[in-house]
Amino acid sequence: RHAFKDCKDLKTVTLNEGLKSIGNGSFKDTSIEEITIPSTVDDIHSSFGDAEIKVADGNAKYEAIDNCLIEKTTKKLISGGKHSILPEGIKEIGKQAFYGTSVEKITIPNTVEKIGSYAFYNCNNLKTVTLNEGLKSIGRGAFSGTSIEKITIPSSVDYIGSMLGDAKIKVVDGNSKYEATDDCLIEKATKKIISGGKHSIIQDGIREIGDEAFSGTSIQSVTIPSTVEKIGRHAFKDCKDLKTVTLNEGLKELGDAAFSGTSIESITIPSTLEEIVAETF
Repeated sequence: RHAFKDCKDLKTVTLNEGLKSIGNGSFKDTSIEEITIPSTVDDIHSSFGDAEIKVADGNAKYEAIDNCLIEKTTKKLISGGKHSILPEGIKEIGKQAFYGTSVEKITIPNTVEKIGSYAFYNCNNLKTVTLNEGLKSIGRGAFSGTSIEKITIPSSVDYIGSMLGDAKIKVVDGNSKYEATDDCLIEKATKKIISGGKHSIIQDGIREIGDEAFSGTSIQSVTIPSTVEKIGRHAFKDCKDLKTVTLNEGLKELGDAAFSGTSIESITIPSTLEEIVAETF
């Protein structure tokens, strides 16, 4: 695992016939321009960034279509990058598949049901995403660290584990689990904010701000309503423009590093707060 990780000058790789396994993150954050997967490889746990991907004839497990490395039997996309076009028929976008690549625009085919954890993490140039009806799950951190400007959550989605940055958020009518109000993505049953950003206003009735919900966004000012009892870990972490925060009576719990890495100048702690944990401010 991580055998060539962060070898930023690595551009040329020749893999040998006889190679069977490529470990987790082996070629993450390299500059490989082109790579051919040998016919003998049957176990891949690394994406290949923006590389042009080919698979040797005779490989029983993997194929390359439109610059996407795909597991044949599961129809899971293992690796893609800037020049990839997601083909119809794939069912899953795998963990870290596009991690840190230069992809700018992505359209998820109608056949995809799951986007894995950190699938598009730190794709800084990614601005446009179209999600498909039929999609059920968006994994942890899948779209963290992107530049998505607006996004619509399909009615079929019933799990979201990723914040969506400063994106303007909409939810399709008929989604039983999520709603969007004032650019906040909210879990209906729990009244928990899953994601918010620069343009969000937190309304009365919200009970919880979830882990990492606003992390790394451009939000400048926030007022926490009196209905909020918990702010999760890393909720506003690295919001470098955040200067003004109003915490209201009723707040009981602040998670680890909830406001770490911000520009808050002063803050008043409510009488109801029961505990302040590590690196909160």
